[in-house]
Amino acid sequence: MYELTDKEYEAVNNLNAEYREAHFKQKFKENDELFIITMNDNSGPYFLEDVLESEDDSEGYAQILPVWCHERYAQDYLNSENIEGKVQAIKGSVFKEQWICVLEENEALIGYMPQPLAKENSEFTVGDPTDLKA
Repeated sequence: MYELTDKEYEAVNNLNAEYREAHFKQKFKENDELFIITMNDNSGPYFLEDVLESEDDSEGYAQILPVWCHERYAQDYLNSENIEGKVQAIKGSVFKEQWICVLEENEALIGYMPQPLAKENSEFTVGDPTDLKA
C-alpha cells in the first residue's frame, strides 16, 4: 500500500467523480492493489444497488462493487455509512484473475471511489469490471 498524506487525501476527496476514477485507475496500475468492504456476517462483499432505466422505460437493478485505491478512503466510507464490515485489500492480479469474471457473470459493475453520502460531491462513476483488466 502506498503512503497517503493528509494533503493528498483531502485533495482527492475534493475531486469530482471523473477525476477520482482516473486517480483510482492510476493508483491501481501503480500499486496493483484495490480495497473493498466485506460484511462482518460473512455474506461477502458490500454492494451498492442502483436503479437502471432501459430505453423501453422498464427498470432494473444494478449491483455495484465499490472500490478504493487506499484503505483510508474505504475506511472513511465504511465508518461514515455505518456499515458493519471491514476493509479488505485485494491484489490486482487476484482481482483480474478471479473477481472480474465473477462480476461479469453476475452483471455487476464497479463503483469508483464513492464518498459518504453526507459529502457534497458524493457522486461517483460506474464502469464495467473489464475496464480494470488492462
